[in-house]
Amino acid sequence: MRAAPRLRIEPRPSRLLSRALAAGTLATATLAASLPLPWAGRIGLVLVVALVALRAARRMLGRGLPAIVHLGLDRRLSVTMLDGRTQAGTLSCATYVGFRLVAIVWRPDRAPGLAPGRTSTLLIVADMLPADVFRQLRVRLRYSRAGAATKGTPAGRPESQAPAS
Repeated sequence: MRAAPRLRIEPRPSRLLSRALAAGTLATATLAASLPLPWAGRIGLVLVVALVALRAARRMLGRGLPAIVHLGLDRRLSVTMLDGRTQAGTLSCATYVGFRLVAIVWRPDRAPGLAPGRTSTLLIVADMLPADVFRQLRVRLRYSRAGAATKGTPAGRPESQAPAS
């Protein structure tokens, strides 16, 4: 029997995510500006909030958004960025699958920007993909997570019942 083909995802910038980021930045900057600090401290805090928001916008809405994500049932994925760099990796159990939001947590095989053992996250909101592709993504993530716990692991005692060393 042939293996199922990998799911190809081409996320686009999200209007919902950009509005949420703008509202959160405005609220945080307003809070920082109203703190009982000297005016230089308040301006500094507002600048820090603005810089963090710009970094988040670049990562989630701009050039940091991947161009193509390929996802297989074997919990393997590859992420191709806009500049052509491709990074392969493995899905983590910490991946969140919701009705309107998917947070793909994955561990790159060899990550130049990440320390060994670190993970990376892709945030995908429902308006970033066509409805059918978003549904396929949610089903694929749930199915691959359910099958990964039993695939290739022998049945034995859980770690909570392991003998003391």
